[in-house]
Amino acid sequence: MSQPGSDTTDQPRSPADTAVGAGLIALGALSALGAFDIAPDYDGSTTARIFPLMTAAAITVMGALMLRTRPARQDAEAGAAGWAPARMLAVTLGYLWLMTKVGYLVSTALAAPAALWVFGVRNPAGLLAAAFLCPLAYHVIFFELLGTFPPYGTWVDPLLLLGW
Repeated sequence: MSQPGSDTTDQPRSPADTAVGAGLIALGALSALGAFDIAPDYDGSTTARIFPLMTAAAITVMGALMLRTRPARQDAEAGAAGWAPARMLAVTLGYLWLMTKVGYLVSTALAAPAALWVFGVRNPAGLLAAAFLCPLAYHVIFFELLGTFPPYGTWVDPLLLLGW
């Protein structure tokens, strides 16, 4: 048994951490392979692949960090924390579906605070800021700086209403 403040790296990691870590590594590797299937831009550049490749690398690194030896969770929050990846997957799938229906702006304004909620952010001002700042930041990065086109919704799209 370790003393308070002592190094706990010799304790076993939980089976859930092992499974999630291995799953993230596999997902990151598959995502990287999928990113290479993205066609080059009209001018032959590969800028469309940059963000997916960076995301795949980040997912892989997170999986590797999960596989590091760490103490097994013993607290009551361990069960609730184990559902966070499933909740985040639900937010992601909902975001992708909603983006096809109402476009980029509305879906991102809803998904950003939902993702923060999954990660434990409960500050109403922070959630509201995410609802406005995430669509703005992503719009500037992708549509202004990278020159990609925003996904429009089939039901209604505020970008079309704004004349973009």
